[in-house]
Amino acid sequence: ENKDFGLNDFAGVDLKGKVVVRLSGYPGINDPESEMYKKINADRRAAMQLSRGKNDALSGKGILAVIDITPSGDVTSSWGEYMDDMVMAPNEAAWRSDFARMRLDDKTVSDAPVTITVSPKVAAALIGNAVNIEKYEKDAMVASYKFKPVAIAGVSAGLDITVISRRVRVRNVVAMIEGNNPDEIVVVGGHMDHMGMSGGRIWNGADDNASGTVGVMTIARAFAATGVKPERTIMFCAWTGEEKGLLGSEYFTINPPAGSIDKVKFYLNYDMISRDAQNDTAKVNVTVTYNKDYPYLEELSKKNVEKYGLTMNYNYRAQENPTGGSDYTAFSDNKIPIIAVMAAMHPEYHTPEDQIELVNWDKMIDIIKLGFLNLWEIANSDFNK
Repeated sequence: ENKDFGLNDFAGVDLKGKVVVRLSGYPGINDPESEMYKKINADRRAAMQLSRGKNDALSGKGILAVIDITPSGDVTSSWGEYMDDMVMAPNEAAWRSDFARMRLDDKTVSDAPVTITVSPKVAAALIGNAVNIEKYEKDAMVASYKFKPVAIAGVSAGLDITVISRRVRVRNVVAMIEGNNPDEIVVVGGHMDHMGMSGGRIWNGADDNASGTVGVMTIARAFAATGVKPERTIMFCAWTGEEKGLLGSEYFTINPPAGSIDKVKFYLNYDMISRDAQNDTAKVNVTVTYNKDYPYLEELSKKNVEKYGLTMNYNYRAQENPTGGSDYTAFSDNKIPIIAVMAAMHPEYHTPEDQIELVNWDKMIDIIKLGFLNLWEIANSDFNK
C-alpha cells in the first residue's frame, strides 16, 4: 500500500485469518533499470526497503502471520550467498539479530502480524508450483504495476511462537549550549545505534551511523570553540533506537527536555553522510531533504556552499511533509522544519561490511562544514520565529 503511487494491494481483499506471503523491499529493488525503481526518489529507497510501513499497513486486518520472501540479490542483505536454505528471524532484511523488537514503553502493543523472513528457495518449497514468484516480482517492476494479489490454494502454514516481553532502559545522549533565548531551540541529531551482532559477526555501521554521530559531535565542538553564545539554545543529540523504529527521536519529541516541543524551531539530521553511490564515479553527490514550505533552507545551503567554496554536489529535494526511515520524521510530524542530509545508499548498507575503510572523508567533512554554517545562521536569526 503506497499513497504516493496510488497503490493498494489490499483493496477488496479479505485477509482475516490468513497468512500473507509477500516480497520484501519495494518493486524493482533488485533491478535499478526497472521502471518502478526509477520512479522512486533516491532519498526514499532506504525507508521503502524496510518492512515498517508494510507491517503498519497490515495492522487491523486480522492477519495471522506474514511470510516475507527476501531475494538473494537484496542490497540490504549480507546473507544473500549463504541464505538459500535459511528461514530468518523477523526483521527488515535477511539479518538475524541477537536483539528483539522494541517499542516505547508508553505505546500500546502493535497488532501488526508476526513476520518471518525466508529465502526464495524456502518459499518455493513451501508454496510449490502454486505461484510463480519470479513472474509476480517482474509484474511489480513495470510502471503500470501489473501485480495483483492471488489466493494460494491448497497450501497451509503453521507457526509455533513464544513471546517474552520485558522492559529495558536505553538512552539518548543530549548536550546543550544555552543561548540568549532559552525558549527557542535548534537541534542537530543523528542516531548512534546500529544493527548489533549476529552469528559471531559485528555490524559496526561506520556509515550508518557512526558518520552522522561524528558529524553531530564535530559541530558541537565547533560551536564551543567559537566562544560565542548563540541567540538560540542549541541541542546536540545522539539518538538511540533508530534501527528499532526511530524510538529515541520520537521519545524526545514526546518528552522534550525543554518542556514543550513548540520551542524547537529547526532540526538538522545526519544519517549516513560518508559514502558514495555505486554510480557516483565523481564521489561528490549528496542528498539534502527539506520542507517545501521553507525554501529558505535551500537558499541558505546554496549560499553557504558558494560563499565558503564547498565542493560536493548537493541535490535538494523539497517535500511537503518529509518523513522516512530516519529521525527527522518525528520532528517533521510535529511541524518543525528540517534538513536531512544523506550521502548515498550503497551495497554495504545494513551489512557487516559497512566499515571505516570505505568512508569518503572529503565528502563527510564537506557535509559537516555545511551543517555548521547553516546551523550557525539559523541559531542566530529569526528563522521560523
